[in-house]
Amino acid sequence: MPTYKPRRGARIIGRIKLAVALIFAAVVLTLGVVMTRIDDRLMPIVTAQTNEMARNIMNLAIDASLAYASAGISTEDFFTITQDSDGMVLSLSVNTMLVNLVCNAMAVNISNILGPPTVSSLSLPIGSLLNIDILSNVGPTLPVSFRYVGGAQVDYETEFRSVGINQVNFQLWVVVESSIRVVNPLEDKDVRMTRKIALVDTVFSGRVPHMYLNIDQ
Repeated sequence: MPTYKPRRGARIIGRIKLAVALIFAAVVLTLGVVMTRIDDRLMPIVTAQTNEMARNIMNLAIDASLAYASAGISTEDFFTITQDSDGMVLSLSVNTMLVNLVCNAMAVNISNILGPPTVSSLSLPIGSLLNIDILSNVGPTLPVSFRYVGGAQVDYETEFRSVGINQVNFQLWVVVESSIRVVNPLEDKDVRMTRKIALVDTVFSGRVPHMYLNIDQ
């Protein structure tokens, strides 16, 4: 039968091709499931670590900018008080020009620090992708790269509070709102932070003054 062997050979080849196709499909499906599970496990870790690093960078930028903007300025430069003959506070005026200069200098300096795109990276141990604490630092590391692009807005707030008999507390803060865009292979997101820093926190003899002025001096 001259056609027997070719037909049998064709059937064998067909079965081999089918088996290879099924194995390939199974491998692709398995990889897809594994990658989905890794992504579900990896995303919270990457997000938490990049957010922490972003906030640390913003805090360092804010601290450095405040030191730069307030160099040579004392607490008493930010306000002026008038008192009666008994030393009781009658009125208080805030030097808003000086406060605004500090705010503007901080905003510019923070933006200069955070503004240029900065490429950073962190390495996550493969073991951290498993939901097992004892293996969290085990295995080779998985590099994750991201870059920061940030900016800041700086304003100020004031407050008077009675803190005792004939005692008043005056506070002046700078309020910094900063944000950094974190870009990594898994997501793009903005990390925002608001921070209040006291420029003045002092106590006077007297009651909350009836006259409170913001004066550009």
